[in-house]
Amino acid sequence: DGWKELVDKRNDVLRFCVLETAMDYCKRITNQVANDLVEELEGQDPEVLKGLDIEALEADILQRIQDREAYCKVLEDCVAADMQPAEQCQPQTNPFQNPVAWRYMEACLDSDVQKQYAEALGIDPSDIAGPAAEAADAEAADAEAPTATEAEAEAASSEAGTAKKGWGM
Repeated sequence: DGWKELVDKRNDVLRFCVLETAMDYCKRITNQVANDLVEELEGQDPEVLKGLDIEALEADILQRIQDREAYCKVLEDCVAADMQPAEQCQPQTNPFQNPVAWRYMEACLDSDVQKQYAEALGIDPSDIAGPAAEAADAEAADAEAPTATEAEAEAASSEAGTAKKGWGM
């Protein structure tokens, strides 16, 4: 299984980077949802808070995460199942709805980021350099990525967004 063993050095670097970046992005979404819920609960009567059903509260949090970024729940389940099933866990296109997440994932195309991941994985950074890496650097440099404000406007105006970069690098 390609998620458990190193197969192709460049793809391994990209795979680890994308997975860790996606998990970090989802953690940020989860933290935002939790912070929003805490703010909502702060104004409640302490007696009401004592009677909260923890299971219902957890279900509410999970639903809010699902509504905000559906792939985050999928990713959590996929990590627990060694990224299987592949069609759900390893989509061919970026599964995130928010264009800001797309930009976040694109950091993995940067050659400096790839070199740092290579070193962390015990891979000689020169083993991942070459025409493909140079082309990715040129593409990333040429891309006009939206600003956060433009991305938020785009996300608000589209129902689910569309993938701009391949997820299955």
